[in-house]
Amino acid sequence: ISSWRYSREHTAPGHSGLHPAHWKISCQDPYLASMDASWANYPLVSGYAPERWRHGVDILIPKKVDSDKVEDLRPILLFEVDCNMANKRIGRVMMTMAEHNHSLSKEQYGSRKNHSSGIQALNHCLAFDLLRLERRNAVDTAVDLRSCYDLIAHAAASLSMQRQGVPAPSVVCMFTTLQNMVHTVRTAFGEST
Repeated sequence: ISSWRYSREHTAPGHSGLHPAHWKISCQDPYLASMDASWANYPLVSGYAPERWRHGVDILIPKKVDSDKVEDLRPILLFEVDCNMANKRIGRVMMTMAEHNHSLSKEQYGSRKNHSSGIQALNHCLAFDLLRLERRNAVDTAVDLRSCYDLIAHAAASLSMQRQGVPAPSVVCMFTTLQNMVHTVRTAFGEST
């Protein structure tokens, strides 16, 4: 209930057309909410990837508000909204466990409480200012997954997730969904076959 309560209703639906509002409204009734929770938990505890989750819709969204140029469009994949919610839940559990076990590096500022990108940028600048003052050599690598999530090695990611405390069936469900994904493209004329 708490997850669906804060979901945005204007999120575009996946291939099935099921909308976040379908789940938000069912949260009003305790019986329907418990039923939805059971259905949502089954894939994560069993490792089963539902057939409906294995259909993704590729769309292009504008990076800039008023630009129609193709180079200013960003491709994204629309998952089914309940699949996306399950993945968010896995991510929250993983980050909570990693925070609890102190297994994140000090430089990891993304998706963490009491950490902001502004502080991280300041730390980065101060570190290089100090290196410059001390006339020391250094190398900086930006390992950011922005726009590169499709290039993640599943075996390494699976091991890393399980190391942080994510149960193996949840990892199997997530990667089975990704590996067996059937892609369609949504355009102004509808979805491709």
